[in-house]
Amino acid sequence: MKINGVKVENFVSEPSSERSTFVVRAIQHNAFWRGEVALPSTFVCECDTEDMAKMVAKALKGAQ
Repeated sequence: MKINGVKVENFVSEPSSERSTFVVRAIQHNAFWRGEVALPSTFVCECDTEDMAKMVAKALKGAQ
């Protein structure tokens, strides 16, 4: 899968900085090291529960 034309290596779910919600991020470390993107990951979405964040990340991985 690509975001803005750049290949996504993986999708991860993790607690947000506030620890009350969970976020899903698209990992693009290789593109970052090559200078193709400004940051090593891209925010995808924020979820109210960890289970939902994990389901979203799993679904996105399956779509690759």
